[in-house]
Amino acid sequence: MQLRIWSHTDIGNTRSENQDCVYANAPLGLAILADGMGGHNGGEVASQRTVFGVAELLEDQLAGEIADSAALSGLIDGAIREQNRRLFGQAQDDPRLHGMGCTLVVVVIRQGRALIANIGDSRAYLFRDGRLVQITTDHSLVQAQIDSGLITAEEAAESNARNMLTRAVGVTADVKPDFFEARLQPGDWLMTCSDGMLQCHRPAELQAEMAKAVCRDDPARYLVELAVAAGSTDNVSVQVLAV
Repeated sequence: MQLRIWSHTDIGNTRSENQDCVYANAPLGLAILADGMGGHNGGEVASQRTVFGVAELLEDQLAGEIADSAALSGLIDGAIREQNRRLFGQAQDDPRLHGMGCTLVVVVIRQGRALIANIGDSRAYLFRDGRLVQITTDHSLVQAQIDSGLITAEEAAESNARNMLTRAVGVTADVKPDFFEARLQPGDWLMTCSDGMLQCHRPAELQAEMAKAVCRDDPARYLVELAVAAGSTDNVSVQVLAV
C-alpha cells in the first residue's frame, strides 16, 4: 500500500503569529498536526515542541515491525504522554510559558489501517467514495453539550464557547489521548485539520471542497487557501493522506 502526504499551514487573516504546526514522514506512515492554544502564552512554542517531540519519540520505533494495533496504540500513547510531561514541566519552569498548551492529531498508517490519536478539537476525517466522515471527537465544551443533548451541532457552530477545550497537551501533568482506527481501502483519503479550517465551512461544504481537493496537485494547500480566502480568522493547517 503506497501513501502520499501533503501538509500546509498558513497564518491566516488576522493573527500575528502562526501557532499551528505540521509534520509528516510518508515512508513511516506518520502525520502529526497541532494547534497552539489561542490566547495562551507560548502557543507557538507548545505546538512546535509537541509535534517535533512526538515525532522524535515515535520515528525510531516506527522504523521497526509493530505487532498489532494494541502495541501501536501503546507506543503512540506513551510518546504523547511523555511529550505532555515534558511540556507541562517546561511551562512550570518558565513563567513566560505558563499556561501553554496545544491540540494534537497523530496518524500512523500500518498494514492497511490508520490508527489515529487526538487531543483537543483538531480533527481527522476519512474521505471515501465522495463522502467525508469525521473520525475523531472533539474535546471541547460545545461537544460535551452536544453529547448531553443541551445543544445541536448547528448551535455549537455559532456558540461563543466553541473554542473552549476540555483536554489539551501540556496544561495538566498527564493527559489521555483518544484512539480511533480506520481500515483503509485503495483510493481512500484521510484529512486532518486545525479548527481554523472549519470556521467558514459546514460539513456538506467541506465534503464538496474535499472532492475538489483530491483532484489538485496539492490538496492540502488548496484547502488551506480556500479557508483563508473565505475569511477564516484563525491559523489554518491541513494534512491530506492518499492511499
